[in-house]
Amino acid sequence: MLVVGVHRDGAGLCTHRAAEVVGLGPLSPSESALLLSTAVDGADTAVVRRAAELSGGNPLYLRTLARAAADTLRSGAAWEDAAGAAPACGIS
Repeated sequence: MLVVGVHRDGAGLCTHRAAEVVGLGPLSPSESALLLSTAVDGADTAVVRRAAELSGGNPLYLRTLARAAADTLRSGAAWEDAAGAAPACGIS
C-alpha cells in the first residue's frame, strides 16, 4: 500500500519506523512551465512564466494557479486577465 502525505517540516508526523520520508525540492522554472502548459491548453508564455514565479516552484500552488487561470479563461477573459487571477497562497 502506498500512502502519500504532504506536511510542513517539523510536523513530527513521520515518526513511525516503517515510514520513509522523501524530501522534494521546488520545481524548476522549466518544470513549472511544463506543468502549467500541460494543465491549461494553449497557455500563454508570459502567463506561464508569471505563474512559475508566483508559485516559487510549489507544485500544489502551481496547480491552484492553473485552475484559477482555466476558470478565468472559461469565463471568456483574455490570457492577460488570467495572469492577474492568482489566488492567495495558503501553502508554504
